[in-house]
Amino acid sequence: MDSKEQLINTLTLLETAMYRCTGYALTGVYSKEPSGFRVQLYDIYSKLSNEDLVKLIELKNQQEE
Repeated sequence: MDSKEQLINTLTLLETAMYRCTGYALTGVYSKEPSGFRVQLYDIYSKLSNEDLVKLIELKNQQEE
């Protein structure tokens, strides 16, 4: 099993990619996430258990399919 740090890193990268892709879909230009975006996500995700983090990653991967 991945460490909690690795799981959170995966989730924050997925969220950042989704933010940029959503901006592109709406405007035709990739949008840069706000300053501190990943840090704020890290703070939120760090409160979750490893099992919850794995479930979130699985859900986000299903959305991409």
